[in-house]
Amino acid sequence: RRFVVDHELEKETRSVEELNEELAKLQGEVEGFKSKAGELKEAKKQQDDEEKDRQIGEVREQIAAKKVEKKAIDNTMSKIQEEFNVFQVKLDEIYNEKKAYMAEKTRRKKENNA
Repeated sequence: RRFVVDHELEKETRSVEELNEELAKLQGEVEGFKSKAGELKEAKKQQDDEEKDRQIGEVREQIAAKKVEKKAIDNTMSKIQEEFNVFQVKLDEIYNEKKAYMAEKTRRKKENNA
């Protein structure tokens, strides 16, 4: 009878040892999964950071292009203003010539009437 009890005890001891080994194996797998999850989280963060950097780069390029556009518009506006100023001077000259002509015409008319 003692043999049977010892044999049963040995069987149970082996079962506990096997369960402990299985538990250790599963705990190792869990640690592996945690490690992999951490790596994936870090990779996702890096990917998100790279995407943000890419978007920031695109916005910077757009801003640079808008600055170039603005500079071209400013240059065009400056040329238009210069042309307008020249036109305004010519218009003033024509107005003054017409005014002088009308004054001369009025003077002659007065002379002819006198």
